[in-house]
Amino acid sequence: MSAADRPEALIRPDALIRPDALIRPDALIRMLPAVYQRAVQDPTRPPDRVLLALLEVMSALQRPDQEALAELDTYFDRYQAPDAFVPLLAGWLDLDWLFTRLPARLDAAAAREISPFEIGRLRELVAAAPRFARLRGTAEGLLDFMETATNVPGLAVDDHVPGRSFHLRVWAPPQGEPWRAALAHMLAVLKPAYTTAELFTAEDLAGKLAREHQLTGLTVACEVERGDPRPRRIHLCVTATCAATPGSRQAVTLNPDRSKAVAACIDAFTPPGEPGMAVTCETEAGAFVWKKTFREWRGSERGEVAEWPIN
Repeated sequence: MSAADRPEALIRPDALIRPDALIRPDALIRMLPAVYQRAVQDPTRPPDRVLLALLEVMSALQRPDQEALAELDTYFDRYQAPDAFVPLLAGWLDLDWLFTRLPARLDAAAAREISPFEIGRLRELVAAAPRFARLRGTAEGLLDFMETATNVPGLAVDDHVPGRSFHLRVWAPPQGEPWRAALAHMLAVLKPAYTTAELFTAEDLAGKLAREHQLTGLTVACEVERGDPRPRRIHLCVTATCAATPGSRQAVTLNPDRSKAVAACIDAFTPPGEPGMAVTCETEAGAFVWKKTFREWRGSERGEVAEWPIN
């Protein structure tokens, strides 16, 4: 056997290094025994068309795998991975409980079907997984996870609900109403095992005020102060109109006792307010406005967090 016919001489070293070289038919030819190489490279006779066709098929079959290998690092980058691969990254980081079911196939459409969140939100959860692990068992960790998943600011947690030991109440602003089911699921999974928990939304508060205090034209708004450190302040504004008697032009007034009762209801079903600051009631353009300021969780000015034992 001549030097040219030895197997090590038929395989170029760079063909094993460069993925794109492995999928070309000419690279495959050099990997064949010498007798097959002569069948397609002998200048004295036409190349074997059957062998050439077989090499083309082999090249086409390898191309998807080689292209994936050429970009293998992007599959493990939470922002560059294909949509279909993001649920797998989430599963490796113990986030598969967010999915409604396991995907029947690995493609982008299936990835979007199994999760209530957009793929972009899921990428953010994967990116923040180390931070969530560090903050697990804290009020900050619970709210951070929920806000990252839904992109809804203004969530708050109260772990000192009067008359209920080891109970958590999570407050969701009006923007959180479409996410009610997802927020309730996250709360059930992330809360400490020994506690009970409930989700209370702005819609719940409006319904309670309408039923118990016969208020009309109710709107609930929340404004979150931006910046660090957390916990941030949340400014709650409840607006209501009291309907006048039909045909009457008399100005509508609010009985002081009734106003106090409404304020007490708001205070009882929202997180504790700032020390020394009670719920206030004002009259603005014929409407009654109750205002309250509270924090995302009980903490000091230095941003200390409420800690619960990890379940």
